[in-house]
Amino acid sequence: MANISARVSIRWLPAPASEPTSTLVTTSPNLQFVDLRLPASLDNSTPPQWAIAGRTVVGTPMRWVHQIDSRMDTPGEDSGVNTPLPNGDILEKGRMVDDEDGQVKDYEEVWRNVGIDEGVALVLECDDDGGARGRVVRVGGYCQGMVKVGERTSCERYVKDRGNGKWERVYRYGDVKIPCDLACLDRGLLGGSGEVQVLGEDGDRVTLERGVNVGDSLEVNGYTWKVTEKSLW
Repeated sequence: MANISARVSIRWLPAPASEPTSTLVTTSPNLQFVDLRLPASLDNSTPPQWAIAGRTVVGTPMRWVHQIDSRMDTPGEDSGVNTPLPNGDILEKGRMVDDEDGQVKDYEEVWRNVGIDEGVALVLECDDDGGARGRVVRVGGYCQGMVKVGERTSCERYVKDRGNGKWERVYRYGDVKIPCDLACLDRGLLGGSGEVQVLGEDGDRVTLERGVNVGDSLEVNGYTWKVTEKSLW
C-alpha cells in the first residue's frame, strides 16, 4: 500500500528523543521507497544526512532493504518492530548505525503518516551503464528522488500546495538532474494520451508522445530513466 511517512523524532538509547532533520519517506504500492533525511532548514547548500532508495519487506520485524545508499557503495538493510501509539503515530524500535560515531546502537523512531490527497503513485528508476543509479517515488502530493554517480549523491524533494495545486521544489542538492518534474505531472496527463511536454528547471524540454506508462524511458543529462511503476486510484 502506498504511504508517506514523516519522522517525528529519533532517540539513540539512552539519550532523549530529538529531530535534527526533515525526514520523509515516500513508498509506492509495490513497496519501493525513497527515504530522504535532509537538513531541518532545507538549505540547498547542505548535503542530506542520509539518502536511501530501497524496498520494504513487511513482517515482524519490518525490514528496509537498501538498494542505493548515499553513505556506502554496498548497501545493507535495517530492521525494526513497529508499534502503534495512542495518537496514531508509529513507534519503531531496532538497531542501526549512529552516523555521529559509527556505532551500532538501539534506537527508537516515531513516525507519522501523511495524508495522501490524490491517488497517484509513480516510480522512475535509473540503472545506467554510465554508472548512475537512482530512483524517484511520487505518492500523492509528495515526490522525492535521488541518484548516485560514483561517490556523488544528488537528491530532490517536491511538495504540492494543497491550496493552489502547484508543485514546489523545497530542496535540491547535487549537480545531477533528477526527473521529479516528470513524476509531478497532473493526474490527467499521467493517465491520458497525446503529446506531453515537460520543461525542466535547467531549460531542457522532454516531449512524450502519449501519457506516461510503465516501460517508458527518457534520457536526462545523459542518463536513462525508466518508468517502473504507476498507480492511479
